[in-house]
Amino acid sequence: MLPASISVARAPHHPHQLTMYTTVQKALDNLDEHLAKVIESVSSYNPSRATVAALVQADDELQATLAELEEHQQNYHRTIELQQTSDALDDKLTDLLTILAETRQHLIDTPSTKFPTPPKEVEYNQLLQFARNISKYSKPPNPLSFEKWAREQVLPPPPPPQSEGEAKPEEPVKTKLPLGINEEDLLHMDNSGALPYAPWPHEFMMKTGALAALGKDGIPVDMIPKEDKPQEEDKGDQARKDSTSNGGMDDAEKARRSSYQQQQHAAPKPAAPKNFSLDLWPGDDDDE
Repeated sequence: MLPASISVARAPHHPHQLTMYTTVQKALDNLDEHLAKVIESVSSYNPSRATVAALVQADDELQATLAELEEHQQNYHRTIELQQTSDALDDKLTDLLTILAETRQHLIDTPSTKFPTPPKEVEYNQLLQFARNISKYSKPPNPLSFEKWAREQVLPPPPPPQSEGEAKPEEPVKTKLPLGINEEDLLHMDNSGALPYAPWPHEFMMKTGALAALGKDGIPVDMIPKEDKPQEEDKGDQARKDSTSNGGMDDAEKARRSSYQQQQHAAPKPAAPKNFSLDLWPGDDDDE
């Protein structure tokens, strides 16, 4: 008997189905032929064992053909399912490509962003070369130019009225400077105009700077541990005693101060420089 899930009556539509249909039909015809022979031998009261054996063999061939037909139909249904899955994936891929094309068109239509120009980097060699060129035309600050400008801007005061027959001694005219100050106040506040200009501090100023507050080992006094302070205080007391016995200054300090005072009295007041150069490479007079 044929399985319930197998149907061979309908006409095939696929070439593979046509081949399978022909195979099953051939097995059925072979079974009918051998079955008719067995019935004829039985009806004539002349049964034949060979005819019965051929009928059994034809039935086995039909069962094998039906099993192959069932497997073929299962594979066919599986192929249909895979085809449907492939069609669904094709539709999804088509949608993705459509979205990608639309997105690309949006990106093309979007105006591009214009970023500002980055700052130009200057190499240090170029900066040094520029400093070398401008150093020949640079001048230090000169307080004498301020005094000259003040004299030109401020007019001398009018002479006081005098009565007939009386002569009053002439008083020195005091030049008025801006902010209500005079020359004496200016010299009292700032006497740097009488000193030569130098782009570095003097040795005396360096000796009286913040380094003087450091101890022997370069450590400030307020940072010395407590256990080391008595020794430092003893050394300080001894130094003060020695300084008092020598008139408040040691021999080296006296010699330095005496030399400095002699230089100040002996050296004439230098005139204000008319032009000052800060060449980084002396000896090179060619402007670049």
